[in-house]
Amino acid sequence: MTAEIPTLEKAILKSKGVSEEDLSKLAELGLMDKAAFATVGDSGTLADISGMTMEVADGVMMWATGRTGSQPVLFSIAINLENFTGPLPLGLTRGDNETDIITKLGTPDARGGGTFHPILGTIHPWVRFESKDGYSATLELIDDRLSKISIFDPKVML
Repeated sequence: MTAEIPTLEKAILKSKGVSEEDLSKLAELGLMDKAAFATVGDSGTLADISGMTMEVADGVMMWATGRTGSQPVLFSIAINLENFTGPLPLGLTRGDNETDIITKLGTPDARGGGTFHPILGTIHPWVRFESKDGYSATLELIDDRLSKISIFDPKVML
């Protein structure tokens, strides 16, 4: 006899697009609660073992673990007038220096760089800001001017 998924978890899973057939397969696999899904680890594995679509597996794993198995959603914008002419995020503008950045975004959560590494070469100065929802923005400076912005999405598994 297969154990029954608790009513609350069943309702949550259905809200994520899990079908009755998927629920039966999850029960058969012993996936009854968040801890069990954490053991699965990622949405790709969940889709593989359960037969559910990646879209549904992503929704389930986001609920269960706070992350999906999707590739990181990372982007980096080089602040180079020859290559990128669009608007910048976070209220930043071309030519901002470290003082301008701190005025706009507050005290950085971390900073580093300004060194030379024998393998990596010059590591330009950078400042990082963490948001309450987990996103982080790392801003690189060359000659005390904003040169690169990297924003990292927390909802991905790295």
